[in-house]
Amino acid sequence: MRKILLTLLIMACALQLMAQQGASYAIPVKIWVYGQEKAASASDIRFTIQNLNKLYSQNNTQISFYLLEVEYVRKKKFDEFGYYGQMPWQSLTRHDRNILNIALVPSLKKGGHDNKDKNFTGVCFSPTGSVVVAKGEDPSVVAHEVGHFLGLGHALDIPDNIMSYNPKKSARRKFTADQKKYMLLQVARMKYSKLWECKKGNPGPDAYEPDMIRDLATSIKLGTTYARTFHTVVDKKGKLSSADTDLYKVSFKSGQVPKQVFLVITDAAASGKHTAAVEITNSDGEVLHNMKAEGRKSTFPLWIMKPGTYYIKVLNTSDDPWSYNFQLINENLGN
Repeated sequence: MRKILLTLLIMACALQLMAQQGASYAIPVKIWVYGQEKAASASDIRFTIQNLNKLYSQNNTQISFYLLEVEYVRKKKFDEFGYYGQMPWQSLTRHDRNILNIALVPSLKKGGHDNKDKNFTGVCFSPTGSVVVAKGEDPSVVAHEVGHFLGLGHALDIPDNIMSYNPKKSARRKFTADQKKYMLLQVARMKYSKLWECKKGNPGPDAYEPDMIRDLATSIKLGTTYARTFHTVVDKKGKLSSADTDLYKVSFKSGQVPKQVFLVITDAAASGKHTAAVEITNSDGEVLHNMKAEGRKSTFPLWIMKPGTYYIKVLNTSDDPWSYNFQLINENLGN
């Protein structure tokens, strides 16, 4: 018995030390999109992930999130998503391991009520830890429910706190210092924490997440530099990988098509040892270019023959995460 108590005490001290030393976590997210005619859009998905990251970053929580997968449950019966029946059942039956599951629903209805003001906005279903939120709600709603997932209770007497019940949701933008410490300790205790922990020196998700499918590709402009990261990802089997993908989208209108553009990828590390696979396709999915970025700076000449939308996929082929700069420039800007 003494040995057990001593072991538990050592583990608690280690977790406390980990939090004090600045351990950080990147938590993978699967978005479940429910509904048919009223289902969440790609913009709703982007809004959810980016604003979740924004609030947790602004509060220096050392916790970030990246989109691992999107799954659509396209059934009309979910256009009016029920809180008391559909929510618990779906949370139990559609729940993947190793990750944070977030369901985006058209609404989260109380039984027998049609007035949105009487509906719920979100919930963290405690048996599974799944989060369910109504699309288009204030960013604090998903941040609040994820706070519950990370072990926080309500802070009813702090109006600007994310965990408060302030009816003015736009005012809920802060975590307290104690809340931040507690979330880190709770993450460290979770079963999958080792899959989520960012090793010292490795970058986490950048501000352009999520961008792993076409509908969520980052729209880019000629001449703009985008500071990006390849972060560690978790696959469905619970294995870590550095095979992160960034997807970009650029469109050219009739009469505005450059004769030639240059794609420039610069390794932020002085060693320039990292590599990435680059694929460019048109809107029909036809592959136009396949290239490999390697060394400190890679410059690729691209010929765009006609107006249209083009997608640029950049896949990390190195064994570790790294940061890079991405540019698409026209011939008049040089390379």
